[in-house]
Amino acid sequence: MTDPSPVPGPARQTAAPASEIEALAALVRSWATGWALSRGFAAPDPIGTALWIRPGEPGRERELVWALADEGIEPDLLATIGASPTPTWVTVATQDVSQTQGELSERGVVPAGWPEWLMSKALADVEQSACPESFTCTVGESGSVISATATTAAGVVACSGQMAVTGDGTAVADRIVTEEGFRRRGLGRHLMGRLSEAALARGATTGVLIASAEGHGLYTALSWTPLCDVVVARNTAAMA
Repeated sequence: MTDPSPVPGPARQTAAPASEIEALAALVRSWATGWALSRGFAAPDPIGTALWIRPGEPGRERELVWALADEGIEPDLLATIGASPTPTWVTVATQDVSQTQGELSERGVVPAGWPEWLMSKALADVEQSACPESFTCTVGESGSVISATATTAAGVVACSGQMAVTGDGTAVADRIVTEEGFRRRGLGRHLMGRLSEAALARGATTGVLIASAEGHGLYTALSWTPLCDVVVARNTAAMA
């Protein structure tokens, strides 16, 4: 990923039409499905307007993904999570970061503090770039997950990532990493192009990802569009 650039403000502050909100919520649900697929987790279980994902990892045994806070966060469910002894994360797509953080905190689910954004791009619009000199990029597939790795002539991994193609034509980018010492050489740009090309060939039309502050600069440079903010929070058991 590129080095962190100045953190942008919230992706959107004004109220969106109901149809746009539902389309955005559907994209978040597609992201959750693809992310679980990419990580090898079981398919998400719906609970109202949210989805349960069960990573089963230390400190992150389960995760609740709320499709869009504007549709209403259920306070009783949040309070139950906040008091639960099970390490639980809550990921919320929102158009009002402050309000969402407040609602989470009031019920014992503590925002992690790092900014993230839901971003999307039409895969047909992806521009391909040549692999930087002295590196080799290989692309492979395992089921619905496409992986790409850029290595040096000595076989050292310099950049890697993957995309999971869902049944609704969405490709979810995940674990896109450029290792320290190999950044700002165009490896991330090339890798994203190769992954997008492979996903497009498999019938995907829309790319979606959740970007950190560190990755935001790369994806913005590649013309990915920020759609809304994402707040990540954890209960006390997950922070122990």
